[in-house]
Amino acid sequence: DFKSKVSHILQGIVDMLPIEEKASKGIPVGFYFSLLSQALQLELRDDSREKLQQQIVCMLHFAQVEDFLRPKSKTDSISCSKELAVMEQIFSTYVSSYMGPCHTRSSNVIVAELWDMYLSLVATDLRLDSKRFMDLIETLPMYSRQNHDHLYRALKTFLEVSTKLFIPSLVL
Repeated sequence: DFKSKVSHILQGIVDMLPIEEKASKGIPVGFYFSLLSQALQLELRDDSREKLQQQIVCMLHFAQVEDFLRPKSKTDSISCSKELAVMEQIFSTYVSSYMGPCHTRSSNVIVAELWDMYLSLVATDLRLDSKRFMDLIETLPMYSRQNHDHLYRALKTFLEVSTKLFIPSLVL
């Protein structure tokens, strides 16, 4: 069937991709995100998804928020989507692999800003509860944030969305 053919082709592409240093010189991180999105939809093998995720982790500071995974359907909840779970895993891996005294502060600041911008998108989900949102914020350590502008925007968005659920509009 068509899905298995596409899955087979995608699997072949993933198997041929260069990894780590070789890849960062010629293949944009957005391409890896696109492949990962398709791999999730087609339910590619775990090792293939992990290879893509690991490559994204290595190049994360070159990413743009537009590259990041989001649920395909507008009606799907972001907060319990597999896309958010994968994004959280990517950023957690980055923290454990690259955040520390031996790594460049500038890359860490960029990654922290990217995560906080992504949180602004996640914060629009009506089904996102405060505990889950705080867990997402804490994915990255506070010391990694040079400024908190994007985090404040995410919090503001979350609070605006949350209060709309509990405070009905006043009718004049």
